Amino acid sequence: MNKSQLKSSLLTATVATGAGVAVLLFGKWIPWIAPFDSACIQSSADTENQIYDTDPGSNTILVRTLLPQPDKGRDIQIIQVTDDPGQIFEQCPPSPLDYAIILESLKNRGYRHVVLATRMTWDQEPGLEAEGLGSRLARFDRSVIAIPVTRGATAQPIPAALQRALIRDDQVHGSHQLIPIVNQVALPAHTDGGVNTLAGFQRIESAPAPAGNTPLLAYWEGEGLIPSLDLLTVMAAHDTRPADLVIHCGQSIRLGKNGPVIPLDDYGQTRTPTTPVTTSLPPLKIDDLITQQPSTPMSSQSQLCVIHAVGEKTSTTNVLPDDRLTSLLALSKNSLVPGNATRLHRLPLAASIVILVDIALLACWFAGFSRWSRHLAFALTASFLFPLLLALIDLTQHWFGLSAPLATLIVAWLWPPPCHHRKQTSPMNHYRTTDPKPSLRV
Repeated sequence: MNKSQLKSSLLTATVATGAGVAVLLFGKWIPWIAPFDSACIQSSADTENQIYDTDPGSNTILVRTLLPQPDKGRDIQIIQVTDDPGQIFEQCPPSPLDYAIILESLKNRGYRHVVLATRMTWDQEPGLEAEGLGSRLARFDRSVIAIPVTRGATAQPIPAALQRALIRDDQVHGSHQLIPIVNQVALPAHTDGGVNTLAGFQRIESAPAPAGNTPLLAYWEGEGLIPSLDLLTVMAAHDTRPADLVIHCGQSIRLGKNGPVIPLDDYGQTRTPTTPVTTSLPPLKIDDLITQQPSTPMSSQSQLCVIHAVGEKTSTTNVLPDDRLTSLLALSKNSLVPGNATRLHRLPLAASIVILVDIALLACWFAGFSRWSRHLAFALTASFLFPLLLALIDLTQHWFGLSAPLATLIVAWLWPPPCHHRKQTSPMNHYRTTDPKPSLRV
C-alpha cells in the first residue's frame, strides 16, 4: 500500500468512525434509532418468556422472566340472573329499573367493581329508567359494559364509554394493520355511568367469530385501539387502567408494569385457555342477594362481580357465552407475570468507540479486496454484528445498540475504495521512432 492509498484508507476509517460516533451520541433524537436498538436486544433472547423495560434516564434495560403469578388479583364473583321464580323484578328479562335495583343491592353489600356481561339495550329506549340505572352505575369505583361494533361504509362518532377505554398510540408497539377495523356501533347501550364506566366490544359484527381464540383488541378507524369486554374484565380484576397497558402487536399485552402478560397474535386475539380454573367463590343468584341477608361477613370490596344470566329467558341477554366467561376467568388467574429483573447497563462510551474504530479499520482492510470479495466481506461482517451483541450481553451484562456499528460499517461500505492498480503504459509507447519520416538514401 503506497502513501496515497494509506491516506485514502485512513480518511475512510475516520469518516466511518465519525458516522458511528454521531449515531452513538445523538441517536436518541432520531425517532427510529431507539426502537431499532431495543428490537435487536429483545430478539437476542426468547421473547415469549422474557420482557424488556428500557429506562432512558439511566440507559439501562431490565430483563424479566415470565413466571406463574403469585398474586391472583381480585377474586371474580359471578352474579347469576335467573328467570325470577319469586317474581321480585318488574319483568323478565330484567328492565332498566330492575337492573338499577340489582346494582343498588350489590353496592349495599359492599361491591365496588362490577362487569355487566348482559345486554344493556332494550327494544324501547328507556327514559328516566336509564337515568336511574346510570346513576346507580356511577356509584361503583369501576364498571364495565359491552357494546357490539362493526365496520360500515359511513363512520360514526365513537361513544363516550368506548372513548374512555381507548388505548393511546404511544402504548402500542409494532403494526396493528391486521387487527379488525371498526367504525360503527351495531347496537347502542342505553346506560352510561360516567367517568368510571368503560365499554368494551363483545363481538365484531362485520368479522367472523374466531374459533378457539378470544378477541382482545379492535381498531376504531381514526381513533385507535379499543379493548374487548374480556380484556376489560381481566384489567378490572388486576386494577389496570387503559393508560397502563403496554401492547406489542403479534406478541403480548401487558397489564401494567408488574401485571399479567397475555399472549397476542397479529389479529388482536389470544388463544382461548384450556386449563381449568378453580375458584373459591361459588356463583351467587341475584334473587338470593336481594331477598336474603348474608350468613357470614363478605369481603366484597376486594371482589369483582360479573353479572351473567343463566335463566332460560334471561340467557338470551348474555353478551358473553359460557365458554368466553370461562376463558376470561382463566386469563385472569393463569396468565404469567414478570419476575425479578436482571439489569443490563449500557456499554461505557470509551469501549463503544473502541468497537467502532475496530469496525472501521476492518472495513479499510476490505478496501483492498476485489469488487465482489469486498461486498461479500462487508455482508458477512454485518451478519456477525448480531452474534457480537449476544456475546456482549452474556459475558459482560452490558448492552450495545447495533445502530452505531451498522452506521460505521455502511458508511465504510459505500465510501469509494482507493485505486490499487497503476495505470499501464501502452506497449506502443516503447517503439517510438526518432524520425517519423525515414530519409531516402541515394
